[in-house]
Amino acid sequence: MRVLNRKALTCLGLSVFALTASAEGVLERVTKGGPFVIAHREASIPFSYMNAGKPVGYAMDLCLRIAEVVRAKTGAKNMPVQFMVVPPPIAWK
Repeated sequence: MRVLNRKALTCLGLSVFALTASAEGVLERVTKGGPFVIAHREASIPFSYMNAGKPVGYAMDLCLRIAEVVRAKTGAKNMPVQFMVVPPPIAWK
């Protein structure tokens, strides 16, 4: 269980860092009518995985909450949210 908690905290920390590092660009794009893009993996249970063709998981819940905050901050009531599947990293041998 501790390993899972460490992975979750690491993932959350990296997500927050990435969000703050690129928040200005995202806010500008959304204000201009652009989409809020959420990248995810197809099978990173429990963080993100596909269920009935829709991405779900802890990370998806967090990202959708962030999208709500961005929507409120920018006033973009019709902000589209797009999901983008990213491939797993290449295993180095």
